[in-house]
Amino acid sequence: MAEKRSSKRLQGLREWLQQPNSWLSLSAVVLSIITFYLVQANPGTLEIVLPANVGLRLSADGLELLVPMTLTNTGAPRNHRHIISMVAFLQQKEKQVVPLRWESEWTFLGYLEFNRKYPGHKEGEHEDYIDYVSRAVPFVLVGGQSLTKLTKFTNRAGAVNKNLFNHFELRVVVKTEHTEFAQTAAFRCAAEISQQRFYWCERL
Repeated sequence: MAEKRSSKRLQGLREWLQQPNSWLSLSAVVLSIITFYLVQANPGTLEIVLPANVGLRLSADGLELLVPMTLTNTGAPRNHRHIISMVAFLQQKEKQVVPLRWESEWTFLGYLEFNRKYPGHKEGEHEDYIDYVSRAVPFVLVGGQSLTKLTKFTNRAGAVNKNLFNHFELRVVVKTEHTEFAQTAAFRCAAEISQQRFYWCERL
């Protein structure tokens, strides 16, 4: 009896698959599953795109680093990632790692925009200027979207050997509420960094 029932089921399945409407229904189910995964369930990842140049400047009590980077949430639109904190690490071969904490967010201003915002402020003519936005605060990145931020990292560990940064490796670690993501790139400074201004070091 069991064999007959099994045979009837197989025969019924064959007949069902031979009908064109059956394939359309099956395709619709598969498409619905794929769509649900892409729109609702795909966790994706967090991509960190480091720039072609980063800014370095010595401060009275340590080091300051400017990193204009782009973050992309590759997950489904309903998959929100909350960026809780960021840390940068600078290292030259066989030298001690210099950790820097995320301190604030800045933005670039063109020459004309800078003069409109700060009339009469004499700072010399540059292609662009940096302007303070806010202190470091957590933010959300919706799935499928990207966000570019000019982030400032600082090290308050006292005097820093400025010769350390002729050629260095930068590693940025971004921490979310559940995990952390990292990206690394090498940079070279063609001139000696100082306290007067940010010097932009090129990516190798």
